[in-house]
Amino acid sequence: MNSCGMQFTACDIDLFHVQLRSIFDYLAKLIMFFAAKPDQVGTKKLFRKLQEWLKRESSDSTRLGVDLAAVVEDCDWFRQLKDVRDSIVHRGGMVLVFSEQGRILFQVKEEFSNKISISGIMYNENTVDFELYVAILVGYLFHYLENVANVLHTKLKVDRLGSGTRNYHSGLGVVRSWFDRVCAITES
Repeated sequence: MNSCGMQFTACDIDLFHVQLRSIFDYLAKLIMFFAAKPDQVGTKKLFRKLQEWLKRESSDSTRLGVDLAAVVEDCDWFRQLKDVRDSIVHRGGMVLVFSEQGRILFQVKEEFSNKISISGIMYNENTVDFELYVAILVGYLFHYLENVANVLHTKLKVDRLGSGTRNYHSGLGVVRSWFDRVCAITES
């Protein structure tokens, strides 16, 4: 990969973190829309603020609804994602991309510290395999979205879509191949 390609890849990794983090603020708006007492939840439109509010005001989880409060509090991996994104966007963290045949390797550095270290997806002590990283985070996201959807489904009381529903977006095949790589690692 030439230096121009590495710069574009770094931009893609930046954007991945920004977009993934933004999904949670959209979810926060959706969750607050279905709050048990929406007029008492306040204006916590950011997922981070919603989590912090629940942590501070744990007895007030009934205002959001116990089921929705539980699903918001259950997203323990959000804090790490937010920290990496905030490092890139707000604190001068830099995405560094490294060339390795057939792989996208990267680091997010803030000052002298490496922001990402997840066992099993590291190429070495300081460098992350991007495909494995995306597979893990997108897997977490799909699982989390399923949990949110299950809670909202009980509130909406609508029939689920039939088993014949399909999405044939070409990008899903790529993510599936990355999931397969992660599964191969965890099985060995």
